[in-house]
Amino acid sequence: MDDAELEVFLESQRTLYIATVSENGWPHVAPVGFARLDNGHFYVLTHPSQRKSRNIFYDNRVGLTADAGESYTSLRGMFVHGYATVVTDDQKRPELENAWVERFYDGEIPDVVKKVYSKRDGWIWFDVEPVHTVTWDNRKLDPERLVDEDAPDGMPFSYGLPDDIGAATPDDK
Repeated sequence: MDDAELEVFLESQRTLYIATVSENGWPHVAPVGFARLDNGHFYVLTHPSQRKSRNIFYDNRVGLTADAGESYTSLRGMFVHGYATVVTDDQKRPELENAWVERFYDGEIPDVVKKVYSKRDGWIWFDVEPVHTVTWDNRKLDPERLVDEDAPDGMPFSYGLPDDIGAATPDDK
């Protein structure tokens, strides 16, 4: 996807998945609502007590991903590596809240959700500044380029690892 296609794709998304790493090295992936402003950053609303927040306070490198599609040939999406920092600009928060409510709740937060948020003080926004973005759109694949000449009869592809990949394989005994 080019930049314009990515923006159109993101407009259709309500949630992303954020990947963080805890202090013990284990990955943590969670769905999050998000907001976007005109600067290309992603903004995530969360509570400081949540695991993703604690992980970001420990190591602010994050991954974000979103995808759509029902089959391989319709899959499209994006993955972002970025750095997350807490938004401290009080004047930016209302703009973020409006963008988030518009995207995530179609402009109006349901009463039950208001009650959930009101039970905890101290919600924060993380600003995720992308440093690397990868996109894909399998709807653009050329089927002629996908033919695997070594595939067994009736199969779309062959199985196995290249000899020189260096991947972990079972030892021959």
